[in-house]
Amino acid sequence: MKKINFTIAKLIICIYLGFLSVFQAYAGACNCVCCHCDRITCGRVSFDKKILTPVKYSDITLLNLKSAAEKSVAATNTAITITQADFQNIAQSGNSWIDFRGFNSSFAMNIGTANTSSPQTFTLPTNLLSNFINYGRLDFVNESALDAGLRISGANVAARKLLIDNNDNAVYQYAHVAISNDGVYVLGTSYDLYGEPDDNFDEEADYEFLDAPLALNDVTTSIIEEIDYETDVNLVQEKEIKTVNGYGTLILPNGSSIDCLRMGIVREKRTRANGNTPFPQNPESIVNGIAFLTKQGYYFQSDIASQSGNNATLNNLTYRFVAPTNTLENNENVRINNDRKGVTINSTDADAHQSAILDIQSNNKGVLIPRVTQASRPANPTDGLIIYQIDGTKGLYVYISGLGWKRLVVE
Repeated sequence: MKKINFTIAKLIICIYLGFLSVFQAYAGACNCVCCHCDRITCGRVSFDKKILTPVKYSDITLLNLKSAAEKSVAATNTAITITQADFQNIAQSGNSWIDFRGFNSSFAMNIGTANTSSPQTFTLPTNLLSNFINYGRLDFVNESALDAGLRISGANVAARKLLIDNNDNAVYQYAHVAISNDGVYVLGTSYDLYGEPDDNFDEEADYEFLDAPLALNDVTTSIIEEIDYETDVNLVQEKEIKTVNGYGTLILPNGSSIDCLRMGIVREKRTRANGNTPFPQNPESIVNGIAFLTKQGYYFQSDIASQSGNNATLNNLTYRFVAPTNTLENNENVRINNDRKGVTINSTDADAHQSAILDIQSNNKGVLIPRVTQASRPANPTDGLIIYQIDGTKGLYVYISGLGWKRLVVE
């Protein structure tokens, strides 16, 4: 059976039923057509009212039956929004951002395109971490938990980073952050210096790191000025513009996928000769970059060295993810190797005696060995282990293989 064009069939049926109605009206017949007891009501065509005749379809196989009533289908956009609560969850005390940075590494990747209407898939290479020689960490701590000399007014969280000074002393750097309902702001930096008063750089200009909530089409502009430590003047200015221009799925190096926002980055650099000269209007260099951010704190950013279509060569890499701080502590045994020389503890910087593996020197202090109860003595001691027992028959005890614990007695 040949199929009739729908428009032509509709026209034929309308004309047929219309003429049939007119004919029946003139003939005084009933305004209906009966066929095998199946009544099909025909509308009467009136030249003065111009009533339209409803169309009846005879081929029921053309029906597209639905399992449920359907009024309309609205366009949907599944792009994520990273809220203030998400940022606070990432930066809560007890979390750390594991920070990988690779300045000399590069790789090729499909970075997608600026598209705010359709989701895309962005795949990080499975060997991404091989681009990094080592890693750092940013431990999040509550601002209220810091010493007063380290705090900056308005901040509610600090990202702590461990540094080493010229004398190999540990120094903590704190980046102070305010997470509010309109943005994530960096308010300044302070340093917990070894053996010196705390140093607070609250005079640094605040800048917005990201919008909050962060969603499609958001634009974040930050201006960061670097201080020349010889003149104590800001001579270098870097302007960074982040635009959320896409969304989709980020495939992590372990193969798992997670929703993300895509950000295009433009970084402009300006320099001036001295503090009396304004920064030039035209940047001396412009670098384009790309970044991906998730609600769970996965963050990848890089510069675009070159690009052909959606395929780009990326360098100056940054990759971060959140981990509980307590899982990063070193639970292994501590081993001290002093290049086959003895280790010394003293206040005079003297070397260890050549016959000693450990040489402890002091004019007015002693060595305090572990103090334990009899019930808490080590269950599987090694031969020669010494403790001080604080109950029962107190005193120094040494473990002798085959004899057990023996108290050292001075007669």
